[in-house]
Amino acid sequence: HVPIDKADMDVTIRREPIGVVAAVVPWNSQLFLSAVKLGPALAAGCTVVLKASEDGPAPLLAFAELIHEAGFPAGSVNILTGFGHDCGRRLTSHPLVSRVAFTGGPSTARAIVRNTAENLAYTTLELGGKSPVVVFADADLDSAANAVVAGIFAASGQSCVAGSRLLVERSIKAEFLDRLKRKAEAIKIGDPQDPATEMGPLATPRQREWIEKIVAESLASGGTLVTGGKRPDEHPRGFYYAPTIIDTEDTGLPCVREELFGPVLSVLTFDTEAEALALANDTP
Repeated sequence: HVPIDKADMDVTIRREPIGVVAAVVPWNSQLFLSAVKLGPALAAGCTVVLKASEDGPAPLLAFAELIHEAGFPAGSVNILTGFGHDCGRRLTSHPLVSRVAFTGGPSTARAIVRNTAENLAYTTLELGGKSPVVVFADADLDSAANAVVAGIFAASGQSCVAGSRLLVERSIKAEFLDRLKRKAEAIKIGDPQDPATEMGPLATPRQREWIEKIVAESLASGGTLVTGGKRPDEHPRGFYYAPTIIDTEDTGLPCVREELFGPVLSVLTFDTEAEALALANDTP
């Protein structure tokens, strides 16, 4: 309580939370994604209940210790662990929650929107991506190839902003694909704790199973495998998947439409700038 004396009035301002924010984050980039939700909410005077991913909650539990050590008021930041169907559902539909900030996939987002029908909470949804990288004939092809490789194979493609669709001008396609193939096949796959490793495994077995399913469907539907498309022979254990490039003229292939969240690049060809823009925007 902060008393304010003005004339004959004694006004008391109660410093209470303006509202409760439910923040739900995935396992990837989770400290950054937590920070961009926590900062604005705390600055506005809100309490935050932060749900960690069931696939990797340990970093946020360690983060809770840092919050405590930094001197944040007890209860201003709360870390919750559990599965979406019970823990996440109860959190996002709770009557005291006035805003939900979510980063993750569209299927979970649809469930959250249904949950917030119970509490009428505002929702902020940061969902998946199928980001295009457009390469024209006048580009520096080696620099462009490096950018494409970094965009899709960094972090094993496990990013919502991974450059998973390559749109390349037809006159340079053969040469550019050859450069990409050589660079992809030269990537050193291995233990993430080994400094020599350039690409590690996927995070979960179901993620690899999803990628294998989409790649198999895409190749069966007419896609051309340039490289990869399998588990690397040198790593029989662990959730590894080789850097993969699929060439196609069909924008309806599953690998072109679906977010794989893995090291899979779909290649499409264009002839004009207008066609490139149309392809870039042709995604749900």
